[in-house]
Amino acid sequence: MLAGAAVAAAPGAAQGLPRGTAAQQTSPRVLPVTVRRRTAVRVIFTLADAPGHQGIFETAYRVQVDRPKGSRAACAAPAPPPVTGGARGERTRVALPGPRYGWCLGRYHVTVFEQRGPYCPQPAPGAMPQPCPLFASQDLDVGRAGFTVRR
Repeated sequence: MLAGAAVAAAPGAAQGLPRGTAAQQTSPRVLPVTVRRRTAVRVIFTLADAPGHQGIFETAYRVQVDRPKGSRAACAAPAPPPVTGGARGERTRVALPGPRYGWCLGRYHVTVFEQRGPYCPQPAPGAMPQPCPLFASQDLDVGRAGFTVRR
């Protein structure tokens, strides 16, 4: 199984990771684009590949929310669960959990990542574990969007 979900990071944390090809882009949109502190926010994107496992590979999509530049750590939102199911070309909606005390004023940046790595099934109770393929997981930046919090 792919290693855990990403944590909400400081602004710009997504920079430096490889961007996916044009065919891998998910065209994310955040709705609504302008919110207040307690507004429910969601990101909608198209799955470029089917999540789940195919052969020795496992694919998942994760969403990272970067807090406004210069904001305090309490403005960071928890990471939503990864998208592990769906079909290629399907539109997916992910609710973005807000920070404990509500969204802070400013611009939040949302990045969608495609995570691809080895598929390592859990052995059945009492069974010997199967060898797991040894290769690195890869995170690709496959789309960016954002939303603004106003008074």
